Amino acid sequence: MAKRKGSTGIQVALRYKRFSELRKQGLKVEDIGKIVGYDHSTVSYGTKMYNKNQIMYDKIIEANKHQQNKKATPHH
Repeated sequence: MAKRKGSTGIQVALRYKRFSELRKQGLKVEDIGKIVGYDHSTVSYGTKMYNKNQIMYDKIIEANKHQQNKKATPHH
């Protein structure tokens, strides 16, 4: 099992979900790239991965919501 660094997994899941949602709104990959600050290859990859593994990413996001609720104090 790979070591988890901070909230990398959740950040990726949320980022890919955002890419996918923007695509569904009819935005072009290049335009999404400009909005979110990533190049279009990252956006198209993220969208593709999210659509392929949507259940997994949604589980990560859900699990993280529950963890956030448990944490009283943020650790930085």
